[in-house]
Amino acid sequence: MERFLQPERFDADPDAPDATRQWNHWFCTFSNFLDEIKVFNPHKLKTLYNYISPAVFEIIAECATYEEAIKTLENLYVKPKNEAAARHLLATCKQEVGHTLDHFVQKLKTLARECHFQAVTAEQYRDNALRDAFISGIQSTEIRQRLLEKNISDFQTAYDTAISLTLTHQQSSLYQNCSVPPYNTSTTKLDCTKFFGSSRDPAMTGGYFYHFH
Repeated sequence: MERFLQPERFDADPDAPDATRQWNHWFCTFSNFLDEIKVFNPHKLKTLYNYISPAVFEIIAECATYEEAIKTLENLYVKPKNEAAARHLLATCKQEVGHTLDHFVQKLKTLARECHFQAVTAEQYRDNALRDAFISGIQSTEIRQRLLEKNISDFQTAYDTAISLTLTHQQSSLYQNCSVPPYNTSTTKLDCTKFFGSSRDPAMTGGYFYHFH
C-alpha cells in the first residue's frame, strides 16, 4: 500500500503564486506516506531528503531534526494570509466565460477559505465591511493596489494609509512641476548701458564726450 501513497518529489518555487497550495498538498501526501510506513520506524528526516529536490534540500541542509526542517519549509512556503486582499478577490470574483455555475461556486468557496472568516461582534463586522467597501471603491488604482499589498485589519488603518499615500503622491507631483529651467548663456545678454549708461552720455562722462581710437 505504501508504494501507492509515495509522494512526488517536492520542487516548488517559494516565489510562485501557488507556492502555499503546492506545499500544503505535498505535505499532506508526505504525511500520509509517513503514517503508512510508521510500522517500519523510518528516520523521518532521511526519508524527507528522498522526496525533495536538490534545491529544496539546500534550504534545510543545516536542520538537525525533522521538525526543524518542516518548520523551515513552512515558514518559507506558507505565506501570511492577507485578509483584506482575500476578501477583495472574493467580492470581485466573476464567472468566467465557458465556466459552469458549479465551477464558479467552487472557485468562490476556495477564495472564501482564504478570507479567515470567524465569529466577530457586530461592531467588528461593520468595521470589516467598511474597510472592504473602502478599498474596493477607492478611485485610485495605484492606492488600491498598495492597500491590498498590506495586511490591513481595520478601516481606520486603511483610511490613514490611503491619506498618507495620497499626500505623498501630491507632494511628488508638486516637486516635479517646480523644476527650475537651466540658464542659457547663448540667449541671455547683459545690456550694460542699463547700469552704466552710454559712453556718449554726458551725464556719465562729466559733460565731455570721449572718443576712443
